[in-house]
Amino acid sequence: MTASPQSHTSDHWQLIQTLLPPDWESQADLLGFSSVATPPPPGAVRPSAAAKLRIMLHLVANDISLRTTAAVACAAGLVTVSHVAIHKWFAKAVNFFSYLLLSLTAAHQLFAPKRWAGYEVRAIDATTVQRPGAQGATARIHYCQRLNDMSCVQWRVTTVKVGETLRNFTTGPGTLDIADRGYSNPASIAAAVDQGGDVLIRWSPHSLPLYDRRGRLLNPARLLHGLKGGEVKDWSAYVRIKNHTPIKTRVVITRLPDVAGHENPQQSVPLCWQV
Repeated sequence: MTASPQSHTSDHWQLIQTLLPPDWESQADLLGFSSVATPPPPGAVRPSAAAKLRIMLHLVANDISLRTTAAVACAAGLVTVSHVAIHKWFAKAVNFFSYLLLSLTAAHQLFAPKRWAGYEVRAIDATTVQRPGAQGATARIHYCQRLNDMSCVQWRVTTVKVGETLRNFTTGPGTLDIADRGYSNPASIAAAVDQGGDVLIRWSPHSLPLYDRRGRLLNPARLLHGLKGGEVKDWSAYVRIKNHTPIKTRVVITRLPDVAGHENPQQSVPLCWQV
């Protein structure tokens, strides 16, 4: 059974509000979040920004449908609203939620170009979606998010057969794309570099063999030898692709600090590889 918004104590909602920016309600008005597409029916109460935000967060947190959310909101006495109206709330909430995200993360400061050698820093990833009643994933959504303003600047919807690769995006000089090891392969990196972009990727030695300037394959275990917990080292390396000029890069390896009770250097310790 899905819990209603009022099944939690009011203290929970009060706690959420303490985490929000002090001016969030006035910004909700300025950014169009508080407005409604159509006037409420006679006798109905226009939902406040707080009620709308509470209902929308409830939907997302519980992963429920629009219809169920509308029914729960009505049963809880928050507001009488249709599932279509809630859908429109989300459609009009982009600017408001962007404002909340920036306010809560300070991303505009953390990822300001001046802190990243002038780069526009972007995060790239993908996720799958499933239509109701489907057996398995229906489609894959590839997206690119600019971190200094948390804006989704590129996206692409494909079948699940299209894998994660930087070939799905456009880039250029002055852009630094950050991605996980799913993008760690020569063709993916070459696609970004050939457009003039730079990449920071978690290294997967199995899918992305790296070589030294003499063409010798780098062995992660040998690079790790003698490295203490928390210590960081880096080496020049090359990505080699058939019929392509070798791409010069830098591999950074750090051994995570030893976990209490597992200080034996022979025991397995998680590693973090980045290119």
